[in-house]
Amino acid sequence: MPTDYTTEDIRPETLYQALMQSGPNEADQVSIEEVQPLLDVVAYVSEMMTPEETYIVDAIAFEQIGYQELGDRLGVSRTHAWRLHKQAVDRLRYLSLNHRPVRERIGMQPTWNSEAMSELLVIAGSMFDDDEPTKPLNAKRAMLAISYNIFGAVEAIHEERENDASKCLTAAARYAVDYLRSVGKWSFIGMHELLVSKQEDYGHGNILKFGMIGVVIRSSDKLERIKNLTAAGTRPRNESLLDSFRDIIGYAVIARMLKAETFELELAGPEDALFMDVAA
Repeated sequence: MPTDYTTEDIRPETLYQALMQSGPNEADQVSIEEVQPLLDVVAYVSEMMTPEETYIVDAIAFEQIGYQELGDRLGVSRTHAWRLHKQAVDRLRYLSLNHRPVRERIGMQPTWNSEAMSELLVIAGSMFDDDEPTKPLNAKRAMLAISYNIFGAVEAIHEERENDASKCLTAAARYAVDYLRSVGKWSFIGMHELLVSKQEDYGHGNILKFGMIGVVIRSSDKLERIKNLTAAGTRPRNESLLDSFRDIIGYAVIARMLKAETFELELAGPEDALFMDVAA
């Protein structure tokens, strides 16, 4: 009989088990098309984990060895082995748990973090940090393309076409991502961490107060800053030019979340932790 992961007493205790526990002789309960998003996440997580991190997680989770033995294998102290395991698990959890397919697979509710990552993926087109655009994109070209799309978003807002405004901001953000990639300053994980940290600082109120109109205005402000700094060629006194490009991406994510009605979700909290401490 295929395993029924909807039953609480046999549901995997850890995210790693949930991802890797499928038995070789179990019948598929879903089609390949349905499970592909989850497979994509697993492939991504495997690619992003270092060989040492994968070895450490496997040794503790599946071999069930203690930290002393792990330390002996790695040639480090028991305390350092514990520290390395914690870092590896934290990375695995972060890389996996914020993805919608993973949360759906293990029956977890969506969070602000997971939905922001899903929308960021739509904008960036890939989770891999080393993806390069087909052509180099300098700041002026990026600014012109972003300007065209943000102008479209402003027009759409004036005409009360919020869906079109969101699409225009998405297009602008894609050029911002391409520019950051072209100068070697793009990080999918770093961008997501920035979004989450800003949400922790600002909360929901400042965006919900003005909704899509406010997001478009803020995006337009960032564009004007980019245009001014690019034309003047001066050194910014406050945030960097790159920060303005990142902010445009962030506002596009927020616009998409507003349209999807997920912006009001709560940030992930301690109850979302799926990894249990392993006794030494």
